[in-house]
Formats: sequence, C-alpha cells, structure tokens
Amino acid sequence: MLSVPDGPHPNPFVSLLVAAVEPDVDVRMFSWRAALLGRYDVFHVQWPESLVGWRASARAAARCLACVALAGRWRLTRTVVVRTVHNLAPHEAQRWYQRAAGRLLARAEAARIYLTASSLATADDPHGHVIKHGRYRQWFDALEVPVPPRDDPEGPDGPTVLFFGMLRPYKGVEELLAAFGHLERPARLRVLGRPHTAQYQTQIQTLAAADQRTELDLRHVPDEELWAALHRATLVVLPFREITNSGSLILALDAGVPVLVSSSPTTKELAEEVGDQWLRTYDGTLSAKVLDEALTWAATRPGPAAGPDLSSRDQRSVGREYVALYRTLLARYRKSGE
Repeated sequence: MLSVPDGPHPNPFVSLLVAAVEPDVDVRMFSWRAALLGRYDVFHVQWPESLVGWRASARAAARCLACVALAGRWRLTRTVVVRTVHNLAPHEAQRWYQRAAGRLLARAEAARIYLTASSLATADDPHGHVIKHGRYRQWFDALEVPVPPRDDPEGPDGPTVLFFGMLRPYKGVEELLAAFGHLERPARLRVLGRPHTAQYQTQIQTLAAADQRTELDLRHVPDEELWAALHRATLVVLPFREITNSGSLILALDAGVPVLVSSSPTTKELAEEVGDQWLRTYDGTLSAKVLDEALTWAATRPGPAAGPDLSSRDQRSVGREYVALYRTLLARYRKSGE
C-alpha cells in the first residue's frame, strides 16, 4: 500500500503519479486512520507540510503529536518511507513543534526523490535519487477542453502575460505587478490563483489596482479554465524568489507557452533540456526592461507550434522509475530484517 498525502484539491502531479504506478502498486490515498492503523509497505510523502500543518495552529500542534506516533509505527513495522523533494526547505516559517516533527519524519526516510539533478547536487544527499517531474499533457488532454486561439500580440490590447498558481510571497507576484506597471508598451497581465492568506490577498489587490491592464482572478481556478488561459497567453512569467521545482513551469511548457523565469540551477537545467526558444531566464529582480524584452522574444521566437520536447517526462516512464525504486528499497529492507 502506498499512502500519498495530498492537498484540499486534487493535484495532477499526484493523480498522474498514482495512475503511472498502478497496477504494479496498490495505491491508497492518505488518511490519518490508514496511516496509523492500516497495513502498507511504502509510505510516500509528497509535501511534509501536509503532515505537520501548513500554518501554525492548535490543529497543527495536534498533527505534530500524531506524527510522533506515525514515526514510531514506521519504526516498529519497518515501513519504507519515501519523500519527493518539491522544495529544499519550507516556504513559510514554522513553529518549533512543526520543525521538530518534520525532523522526526525525515529521519525515517529511506530515500528522497529529487526532481532535478541540480537540486540533488545542492542537497548533496546520499539517500537521494533523481526522477524527473512528469509532464501534465495527459491530464489536460483528458479534459477535452476546446483550445482557444492565442490573444493577438499585435492587437490593440497587446500581448497577454500570465501568472498562475497559488499566490505565496516567495513566488514574487509583487515584483511582477511592479514591473508590469512600468511597462510602456500595450499589454495585459492576468494573475490566476488563490492567495495563501487574506493579508497577502489584500496586498496583491492593492498593487494591482494601480494598473487597469491587470486582471486578477483570486480563486482556485478549475483545470479547464486554466488550460484555456494558458493557450490564450503570449508569455508565462514566474518571478520566483526561490525555486527548487515548479509544476507551473512544466505545465506552461507542456501547453506550448514560452516562459520567463528567474535564474536558478533548476531553471538553467530545464533551459538546457527544452531550448532557449521556450525558456528564458533572468538574474536579479524582474524589471520592466526584462519583461519588455521577453515579450518581444516570445512573439518572434522560431520554436515549433506544438511545444518543446518533453518526451523524457512521459508519465509511464516516470512511473516505472518510481516502481523500480520502491521494489529496490523493499528488497533491501526485507533482506536487512532477516
């Protein structure tokens, strides 16, 4: 049994992974009852924050106490624990009890899966393995969403810049709003996603109100609407202040949209994979000049209309790598227990 913690909305990353490893692995989604009382061989953690709590609260403290019991159960039953490293450190501050519970869970991990070679190199983790982030095309093709034409970058409203995903401070949305506000050419900016906190939502709304060319849609945008928005966009901009991995980046490329993203070992590695006609990086703080140059690049790039080659991220191949790792770890644990 593979137990996979997930968020409040179905995450295509998890859903596609589950489909990719079945039927070789009997997969069951996480619940505390199953985690503490159920029978399973492998426990796969995607986001440890979902176990210790995303925000400091009495509920999070109770979860952390449950994590102590969970770690004890893993030790007694010799459960193989695997974690996918989506980020090298939590993006938001945690209380001491969350950090302590996180360290306790981490000590039980038999292996950690990094989504890029550069992130594994940064972590220098002897228990690390690299399995690429799978592509999303299969998920969105199944929705059968009619693909709208791209917004005309030469039209009176100019090209469309898109940012999407949960709005959190580390993603640099404020920098994008400021840079776009100083952009002198005709253009539109769409920001799609639910803010992490009410306070952050107010901050984003205040900044966006200064430019009538900016459209905010501050909710969890359904997949069908997101896929349509991607196909209308001229350029996706992801001005993350820190980036170990980005599902948004892979999704934008899979939709055939060029991307401007802050420079990091991860984004440089991906740029080498897909080519500079699809991915453009910048150093430092995003500026109107960088944004203007990227819009010109996106409108004139010679890349194929079908999008970059992401065949190495095919979900079936990714699934086979996960299953092989599970089996290797299980065989090792069983042999050591003889």
